[in-house]
Amino acid sequence: MKKIIKSVFVFAFVCAFLCGCSGMEELSERYTVTALGFDFNKTMTVTAEIFVTGDTAGSELERNVVSAKGKTVSEAFYNLKLKLSQNPLLDHCTAVVIGNTVDGKRLKEVFDFCENQKGLNFGVNFVATQNANEILSEKSYNVAVGFDIVSAIDSFKDTSGVNFKCRRYEIESDASAS
Repeated sequence: MKKIIKSVFVFAFVCAFLCGCSGMEELSERYTVTALGFDFNKTMTVTAEIFVTGDTAGSELERNVVSAKGKTVSEAFYNLKLKLSQNPLLDHCTAVVIGNTVDGKRLKEVFDFCENQKGLNFGVNFVATQNANEILSEKSYNVAVGFDIVSAIDSFKDTSGVNFKCRRYEIESDASAS
């Protein structure tokens, strides 16, 4: 009897280890999204600043900006996922950039979309600008635009002593100044 109980226990223990990593994806099999942008011009455009991780340890991260269109935010994001060969990881998204062309109805749709996205941090900063795609596509940035935006906001808080009570900001692109 002891042998049967011991065999069942060992079998259950082995089964637990066999299914422990089911559904897991390696980081190299995902794109890390650092910022999302939303614009509207007859169709919704979703822009994502992504970093592609290399296959080997210590390899360089490659910054890319990818956009897709759709009738709704969800459709545009779905089309964006289809353009990528890997799944987007939203856990490191620090900024959601919203273009001024997004009206009230679509703004609610953007907020609802962000609220329902798995992995999108509740502490993400919402930024208003003329054109989200233009901000995220800016070539002069060497690091993540999303991280730069948040760093600039934090720096302004530190140097000015102003503590913002909300997470909505307005920025301009360098491209519009030239």
